[in-house]
Parts: sequence; structure tokens; C-alpha cells
Amino acid sequence: MWSIITLLLPLFALIALGYLAGYTKIAKLSWVSVLNLFGFYIAFPALIFKSLAFADISLQLHGTILLLQVAIAVGVMGLVYGVCTWLGLSKANRNTFTIGLYFSNAGYIGISALQLVYGDAAAAEGAVIVSAMILITLTFGIGLLEASKHRTIHAVSILRGIAKNPLMWATLIGFAVGFSDLTLPQPVVQFTELLAATASPTVLVALGIFIALNHPKKQAVQLASVLALGKVVMIPAVIAIVMLMLPDSHWLDTTFIQSVMPVALTAFALSEIYPMNREVVSSSIVLSVLLSFITIPLAMWLAPLL
Repeated sequence: MWSIITLLLPLFALIALGYLAGYTKIAKLSWVSVLNLFGFYIAFPALIFKSLAFADISLQLHGTILLLQVAIAVGVMGLVYGVCTWLGLSKANRNTFTIGLYFSNAGYIGISALQLVYGDAAAAEGAVIVSAMILITLTFGIGLLEASKHRTIHAVSILRGIAKNPLMWATLIGFAVGFSDLTLPQPVVQFTELLAATASPTVLVALGIFIALNHPKKQAVQLASVLALGKVVMIPAVIAIVMLMLPDSHWLDTTFIQSVMPVALTAFALSEIYPMNREVVSSSIVLSVLLSFITIPLAMWLAPLL
């Protein structure tokens, strides 16, 4: 339990640092855009590349988990997008829920938590889940966001938008390097690791500044509460029910644990590029991280019992 708390506390410290910088007027609102764009175009691509290129992953060994994640991703994002459209939610709110309810902080927090509690084998499975999450979110998910820019769906425009996404290229190149057993020169590895290390701090500080200078309205907090509860409570509950119904479901333990991770920091960076509700995104990240102090230890306790 204490290991999980120490894993989450630095997240709040960085958000608090950004909030303090914004509150004291050291940081201006323009910083948020600059930091988010740095995260989106430079830091997060490095983090994604590092996660995939340096991970010990075998598609043959983890193929079932990979395919399951693809099904979950398409199912959750497709269903949420359709339901939000049917309910008449604004474009920004629909996009926010579509990405936020599936895309989680399974890399920075999830893999580390699995490593701490279950060891290397679980961490490798966690990396497979993160790989699928990144790949599907940055193709199918970004496709939905690109489609929302147009009144009608233009396949060429959507494909062009996906092709311009640096996270997508980082994913594809990372997969290629990871499965080719290519040994990268040490300076390249160090360069990548240095850039990757800036990803989470950059966006967390930007998040704190944004909250300090844009106190979310009541409606945004209400929507963020729904998103946070849906992400770390409702979706994991559905997976838990499925696991209870299966005769042997322990191979789904890591999937269940990764499902309770907070809303992805990348969602806040994406809100700089695509039409999303930034107040809801920022608030849902903070709320879901708070909830994860309870949900992560609870999921780790429940997983062996399901």
C-alpha cells in the first residue's frame, strides 16, 4: 500500500508546483500551451518509443492479451462516442469522454505498480496492454477526433491527421525496433531516456498552471466527476464481472489492474491539438488520481480473488 502511495505522491507534487507557479503569477496561461505542445510533439513520443523499443515483449506470448485490449479499446471508445452523440453532448465533451474513459495512465503508473507488486512477468504483460492502448487510441481514437473536426467524415482528412500525429509514428517505430531485436547506440538510448523523463513532469506542471488560472466551473467538475468515476470504477467493475463469469480468469489480472489507472496525462496534451473540453480533462485527471489511491490497492487485492 505504501509503495503505491509513494508512486502517486510525486504526481500531486508536480501538479501542486504548477498550481503554485500559476497562483503566484510566475507562470502565465501561455505556458500551458507551450508545455503541452512540447509534451505532445517531443516528450511523449520519446516516452512511447522508449516504452515499446526497450520492452521485453513477445507477440506470440502475449498475443491473446493484445487482441483483448484491441477489442476493449474499440468497444469502449466506439460505444462512448455513439452514446455521447445520441445524448447530444457537445463535440468537445464527446471527444473528452471518448478518449478519457479508455486511455489511462497505464504506462507511468500501471507498469510501475505491477512491477512493485507482481514482478517482471506482470510488468511485461502491462507493457503489452500499454502498447495496445497507445496503438488503438492513436489510430481509432485519433480518427474519431479528426472526424469531429468535420461535419462529414472525410477519410483522406482523417488519415492525413493520423499521419501527422507524432505519437503515432513513435508507436510504429517503437514497435519496429522492439520486435527487431535491434541494439541502439548508447547515446541514442540516453537521449531518448532524457527526453522521456520530461514527459510526465511537463504535462503535470502545465495541468497545475491551467487549474490555477482557470478554476473549473461547476458543470465542468460535475462532468469530470462522471468521467473519473467511469474510468476508475465503472469500467473496472464491468471487467470484474466478466472475470467472475469465466472459469479461469487469472490471465486477466493485469488487464483488470490496468483498467483502474487514472485518466491519461496524454489526454491533456491532446486537448491542445483536438477539440476537447480542457477543464473537464484537467479536473478528471486530478480526480481520478485521487481516486486511484483507493482503487489501485483495492484492485490488487481483488484480482487474485476473481
